[in-house]
Amino acid sequence: MTDPAGQPVVRQQSTYSPDGVARWMGSIAADRKGNSLLGFNASSAAVFPSIRYAGRRAGDPQSVMSADAPLIVGAGAQTGARWGDYSSLTLDPVDDCTFWYTSQYMKDGGSFNWHTYVGRLRFTDCP
Repeated sequence: MTDPAGQPVVRQQSTYSPDGVARWMGSIAADRKGNSLLGFNASSAAVFPSIRYAGRRAGDPQSVMSADAPLIVGAGAQTGARWGDYSSLTLDPVDDCTFWYTSQYMKDGGSFNWHTYVGRLRFTDCP
């Protein structure tokens, strides 16, 4: 354990990019058990802009995330517009186990018609 008043130390770091799908707007948090959850947008030529997540249990090897899973799958491509600039993964202070994640996805194709989604996630070992 490090001294909170001392010099910060990097404990682990890595890049999560297991395949050819682009991932961006990542947001990460850890629950009271030490489990980490990473939420992000994902898309490629074959994947419409969607929201996904990946996790790491406290006892897993460092810098290794589980395979990502869809939180919501997009159904259209964005054209001629800039993607919104927000993504937030927050731990619920009531139980320190529930993650709330919000980001954008494409419900239909077009310009400036992305939608916001709020998802609730938790690890099974955090009651």
